Amino acid sequence: MNWKELTNLGNINKDFTLDNRIVLSLGHLVTSTIALKEYLIYRENEGAKKQLLTRRENFLMHEIEKNQINPKLGMGFVIFSDKMLNVARWDNKDPSVLVNSLYEFPKGNQTISKTKKIDINEFGAYCVWELGIVNHERRTWMNYLVSNREHPDKIKYLNDFLVGGLK
Repeated sequence: MNWKELTNLGNINKDFTLDNRIVLSLGHLVTSTIALKEYLIYRENEGAKKQLLTRRENFLMHEIEKNQINPKLGMGFVIFSDKMLNVARWDNKDPSVLVNSLYEFPKGNQTISKTKKIDINEFGAYCVWELGIVNHERRTWMNYLVSNREHPDKIKYLNDFLVGGLK
């Protein structure tokens, strides 16, 4: 291996900083077609912004009611940050596959109507902080898949949240 070939790879802007994040459970969003575990990620030094939480809830309910979010298997989780919403559902054809949709909220106090879906092929599916949640969800979903997959097992999956700091 010629390591000199790496000279132009992985060069990150010197201004980039990786601030710690906190993860909170926001509970569940449950409709007749989908049950989602909800997470909030925020910068350790900023705290959660309540007006954003209201926008997230309104937006999700609107998208589900209008069939804009495919429920897939009907179970999954949502990761919400100050400007992004990542809706991840377990696939109904292959329950070991996680399907996600990514949305970007507008800056400031603009309405949810300005929220737009983002192409994950262009933007990316998850940030490093979301991957901490995804890893937790992978483990707890695998526990569900090897269980009897009966009602108590569904409840156990839906009540198993990752909470705390991400480093």
